[in-house]
Amino acid sequence: MKIGFAPPGTSHPKISSDLAEYLGAMPEFKDSLAKSGLFGFASPAGPMWDCFKGRIIFPFWKNGKVVNLIARATSITPVDQYECYTDKEGNVQTDEAGQAMYVKYKKLRRHIPDDEKRKHISKFIGMETFMGSDSIRGAKEIIITEGAPDWVSAVDYDFAAISPVTTNFRDRDLDKLAHETAGTDAVYIINDADANEAGQKGALKTGKYLTGRGRKVFLVELPRPEGASKIDLNEYLVNHTADDLRKLMESARSVLDILIDGLPADFVKAQPILKTEILPLLLGVDEGLRVHYFELIRKAVKTTKAVITAEFDEVKKALAKREKEADVPTVDPAIQTAAETLAKNPALIRMRIDVVNRSGVVGERNVIAMYFAALDSRLLPEDGASPNALAIKNAGHHGSGKSFSLKKCLELYPKEAYLLITNGSAKSLYYLPNGLKHCALIVAEAFQFQANNAGDSELVYVTRSLLSEGCVAYQVPQKDEDGNFVTVEKRLDGPTSFITTTTIDKLEAQLEDRLFTIHPDESMDQTRSIMNMTAKIKSGEFEGVDKATQATWKLFHSMLRPVDVIIPYAGQIASHLQQGDKLPIATRRAFNRVLAIIQTVVCAYQFQRSKDDKGRLMAEMSDYWMALQIVREAFRETLGHQSKEAEHRIDFIRQNGPVQYGALASEWGVSKSALTGWVRGKLIDGILTWCDEDGVEFPDEPALKKAKHSGKAYLKINDAFHIDNITGLPTPFELTGDTRWDEGGELSRLYDLALDPRPIVEHSASEKVLEADLPEDEPDAEDHEETEEEFSFDDWIPEGLGNNPI
Repeated sequence: MKIGFAPPGTSHPKISSDLAEYLGAMPEFKDSLAKSGLFGFASPAGPMWDCFKGRIIFPFWKNGKVVNLIARATSITPVDQYECYTDKEGNVQTDEAGQAMYVKYKKLRRHIPDDEKRKHISKFIGMETFMGSDSIRGAKEIIITEGAPDWVSAVDYDFAAISPVTTNFRDRDLDKLAHETAGTDAVYIINDADANEAGQKGALKTGKYLTGRGRKVFLVELPRPEGASKIDLNEYLVNHTADDLRKLMESARSVLDILIDGLPADFVKAQPILKTEILPLLLGVDEGLRVHYFELIRKAVKTTKAVITAEFDEVKKALAKREKEADVPTVDPAIQTAAETLAKNPALIRMRIDVVNRSGVVGERNVIAMYFAALDSRLLPEDGASPNALAIKNAGHHGSGKSFSLKKCLELYPKEAYLLITNGSAKSLYYLPNGLKHCALIVAEAFQFQANNAGDSELVYVTRSLLSEGCVAYQVPQKDEDGNFVTVEKRLDGPTSFITTTTIDKLEAQLEDRLFTIHPDESMDQTRSIMNMTAKIKSGEFEGVDKATQATWKLFHSMLRPVDVIIPYAGQIASHLQQGDKLPIATRRAFNRVLAIIQTVVCAYQFQRSKDDKGRLMAEMSDYWMALQIVREAFRETLGHQSKEAEHRIDFIRQNGPVQYGALASEWGVSKSALTGWVRGKLIDGILTWCDEDGVEFPDEPALKKAKHSGKAYLKINDAFHIDNITGLPTPFELTGDTRWDEGGELSRLYDLALDPRPIVEHSASEKVLEADLPEDEPDAEDHEETEEEFSFDDWIPEGLGNNPI
């Protein structure tokens, strides 16, 4: 936990604190003390005065890093205007016994851009989080404590615990608390046992909220010693064991039990309380528990089960009516809980790809990841100077599975988040009833967007402008109420992301410049696996993904909101890209798209990421590593680089050429028809050229046709083709120097999306479909030494987890 202590220090205007002197002597802290939030100062150059004096320091941990500090007053905390409550004249206030009234807890000073002194404090210091967020990750039973020492004692006794460091959570933090507690079996709230019942009231407020969100919440009452006005968990554990506390937890009553016990014995008197406080909470409870509580209510208010059921139905109808009026659908509480649990899972992007694979898509993990990145990017804020919404083109041969993988991705996405069309008239998009703001436009088989068809297409112009400008408008005359013609503006606002599938390698030139291009796997092995998967589906052997799983992912995606995201290390990525000899103009847009991919990853993790003082989510290094895996090949292709597969093919032709078409198909394990598109594209790009067996190019088109007809046409690398030395994207290790991010390092493996493995689907009905995920079976004992250690989010939280604002 690394609890600390701040000595009383000095407030002398000309003397820097001992801590400032100590830190200032270190090269890594030199000239940076003002950023830390630990000191007050007249000038960032010094002298520095401690903000925490004579206090116990408790760190707030999140993902293995300290994101905030809170300091508790002690008996040796100085009595002055900075450490105590004061009156209007600045005099220290005292209690009834004449003792100074300390500010019990002080948090780390935070960045305030408009404050002349606090503007120097780093914006990455003091992020909002709960004390103990790391300790409850994956726990089935958790404790909510009131104070910081209470939390420390609970964790010290091996309990999973969290604390707001006050009697109850702020209203604005309750939704975050619901996400943090999703997936738990029981939540125990252990507040101070006060004579004034302040702690109990705060516990009940928190407990009622969480109960309404489907959590099983119990209030633990600490036995107050005779004559004592209060006792807290920290004080209780001084003279009691963990087993003693567990016995209290076992005997604790649920929030609903407490509320029901407090009901009047007369039903007529109890009815208003039932309708407003108790029955609404039962909407989030599973049916078995609901029947149990119906019976308790029936006995408490002396009525029948039919009456209680009728009252509950009325509450449910009233809620459904309010939701209908607000156009909010009713959500199954079990699905709601599952979606909230999913939202806080650190592996959710990899899990999302896994689900699509389990739904019947063989391999294609990078394609799936890019589809979801484009869908999520609809929620990024529109910036006219550098639009953030992504545009993706999946170009491949007929029947290569482009549309099937997209369809399976959309099964996990709410329909209101995208518009799927095959074609459209010139002005059709302007007249959409709900527009395209924060929506993905998906065009299947982009015939109108092909270069030969898009020259005068209004639909292509509108789409292109929407992607680049974030909005598009045109003026149209129409009659007003008096029959007179007036000019009316039809406007279409973004941000809008774009996905299309096509068999054509190049679309309309200006649109092509705004796209990331991806390709399906067209190998023969993939064809075999798809055929075998299709056979399993048709034979009934393949079960796919159940409706509940689809509903959970749809709800999760509907929970995502438009967000602002900052990338602390964006400047370092830019500097790395500028190191090479070549910097094509296409790098401008490609670089912005890379940053957009990072932002879309953060968008998916918005319930897990910290915010700066302006409420913007902050990208972590893990976000970059996941984004890099997704976008690396598409980035290379955008800058004129060849994909890894294309490089291998080009090297083969260079070393073995001239080579015939059929030999390439045989060598690379692809069909001739699948190879056609790739060869055509490389011929257009001037990488390949036709020649005879001696490498002599054909003088004209008729000579080439004759050679093809007689089987004497060969391919070779164009003599003029050369690969430019363009610097690629840096790795997280190159940005941080942290060996855990190096190839094979623990963090690198932990956030590995497994985009490369291509599973082979066996034909045998007795064989299960192999997933692209890592194997779940443990290695045999004799193989253990040769098996690389695997890391899992479920059982391991590394120190310094991926949070590296460089």
